Amino acid sequence: MAKNNPLPPLTRETHKPDTIEGHVETEQERIARLKLEYVDYYRELPVQKLAAASIGRDDDTIIRWRGQDQEFAEQVQQARAAWALKKTKRVDDTWLLERVLREEFTPRVDVVVSSQDKTLEQLIAEARLRGIDTTSYERLIAPTPDTQPPAEPAGGDSQAGAAGEDPASGLATPASDGSAG
Repeated sequence: MAKNNPLPPLTRETHKPDTIEGHVETEQERIARLKLEYVDYYRELPVQKLAAASIGRDDDTIIRWRGQDQEFAEQVQQARAAWALKKTKRVDDTWLLERVLREEFTPRVDVVVSSQDKTLEQLIAEARLRGIDTTSYERLIAPTPDTQPPAEPAGGDSQAGAAGEDPASGLATPASDGSAG
């Protein structure tokens, strides 16, 4: 009498031979049956983890089977292709294709930025005005060695800074005529 269990076993310990119409299934026959059940499930929904769980196996087992059995690997690929073909006939299933078969169906987006002849500093300033956090972009406009102020003289602790520079911020101050103010 055939076993009529609607749910497959979920643990490895239940991998004992089934008795089908008085015939005790060999290990090889059982694996062949499980592979067919896997492909049948996979043809309906090509998600390896779910298809593997449907036959009481894990991803590693399926990966091993696909590596060891070229015919099985081809059947899995054919099931995936058949599923995709069936789904492309229904426009409403486009979102499902984009999620399940990401590599093949997710639209690629190319981003083009037009600066409209503005400098990076101007673009960042505009973004700040709009309330956009620009801290990750500000390092792009950090001073380069050729725009940095001259180094402190050796041995000096002077806070005076270079001429025309605010000692606290290191920023340029309006030009002076040299007179003390």
